[in-house]
Order: sequence, then structure tokens, then C-alpha cells
Amino acid sequence: MLVGAVIEIALLVTLGGTGTAFFRAVPWFGALLLASLGFLGGSVAGSLAGGSRRRRAIHGGLAASFGGFVFALWLAYTLLADVYVGAFYGLAYTIATIGIPPAFAAQYNAVLPVAFGVGSVALYTAEGLLAGALVPPDWIEPPPFYPS
Repeated sequence: MLVGAVIEIALLVTLGGTGTAFFRAVPWFGALLLASLGFLGGSVAGSLAGGSRRRRAIHGGLAASFGGFVFALWLAYTLLADVYVGAFYGLAYTIATIGIPPAFAAQYNAVLPVAFGVGSVALYTAEGLLAGALVPPDWIEPPPFYPS
């Protein structure tokens, strides 16, 4: 589980810290990349956990939820502080253009980053559960363990 979460958070930090010029040109691509990292973390954690489908799904969901929590914190910071760097520019652009009515956004301005954060943790967890359950247990072969 830890390996999947670390890989997911490392990719999240890499995508969030990369140059913004590409993501300004193609903003939806950054949103798509950030929204699909739960699949990668969940599949790695599920495959390394092995065992039954249920066990792989639990490990995938837990790993993805840790990454989703980091993603939610970064997203809330991005939306509250108006700091749009890397792929988070594309995600903020997508959120701004999805068609939220201005009156609704003005009324619930402080609640929207929290709602998007909770939704992103739920999305990442669902992605991790699905990817962990569907990945074959021998997709990643762990290194051999030689007791001393």
C-alpha cells in the first residue's frame, strides 16, 4: 500500500510543479492527468498486495485515498490562494469553466474548495478500489526475500 501511495504522491508533486506553459495551452489535459492518478496508485498497491480480489481492492483504495488527501489539500490551497502552478492550472481552469452559476459560486465561495476536496478524495478512493480489484496479482513481481 505504501509503495502505491508514494508513487501517486510523487507523480502528483511532479505534475503540480512542472512548467505551466504546456498546461496553459492544453488546460483539460492537466485536469485529466491529475484526476486519473488514483488508478495508478491503486493498481500498484493492489498488485503488490496480491491475494484475493477483495484484499487487492482494499490496498488499492487505501493507497489512492492517501494520494487523494494530498491532492485535496493542494487543490484547496490552489483555489483559496489563487496560485495556479503546473497541472493545477488546468484543473482550476476546468473547474472555472464547468458552468457553476456565478450567484451559487458567490454564495458558497468558502464551501466550494472543501466540497471539491472531499469529492477528489472520494474519486481517488473509487479509482484505487477499482484498479486494485481489476489488476492481476502478478502484474508487478516483488523482489525476492532472502531471510538471513
